Amino acid sequence: MELNQGDDTSLTLARHALKCMTAFDRFLAAAQARQRFIFMQRKKNNFFYWVTAMKVFEPPEVSLDHRLRDSPAMVEKIHQLFDVILYTLTLDTVSAHTLQSEEPPSKKKRRLSESGRAEFDRKIEEPSNTNSGRDEFDITLAQMDFTIGGTVASLWRLFYDLRLSNDSAEAIPLNPSLDKGWSSSSKPHSNHRHNTCGKKSPSSI
Repeated sequence: MELNQGDDTSLTLARHALKCMTAFDRFLAAAQARQRFIFMQRKKNNFFYWVTAMKVFEPPEVSLDHRLRDSPAMVEKIHQLFDVILYTLTLDTVSAHTLQSEEPPSKKKRRLSESGRAEFDRKIEEPSNTNSGRDEFDITLAQMDFTIGGTVASLWRLFYDLRLSNDSAEAIPLNPSLDKGWSSSSKPHSNHRHNTCGKKSPSSI
């Protein structure tokens, strides 16, 4: 599936979600599976569960775009959340850092032995700058973790709102591992206006 990057005026939720998935993949590829980036794989998985649960990439007649065709406010809200994910994953400072290869310790030791004491002394004088850069980058990663985690959580809250407002038994099934905690803590009250005799409540669908 290809994206028309310049056709933002007619950007569907499916195409926008695909952009987000591509951004996740590019970020993780640049990170080269380093331990500090494992958190982003979890965020990508959670986003993918949401996309699957919302049937974003399903055929047109059952897709999310089709089901929300009469809810422009909800569509706009989802687009805004997608934009936050895209912006966060394409920060220049993060991209520049992740694309820099970290030199293996063995190679560093080899260079020290070849260059002698002068090279060693030069490295001793520079650790503050190196540590400062790493500290700033760690802070950036923490901010990314918080921002994307919160954004994906907002997408799931929208999902729950849609599920609760659905009168029929055709409510979208949640990912079981994510639904378990919600269904026990957010079960609709018995006087909910959609909860009528003979109908299943959303939490039991």
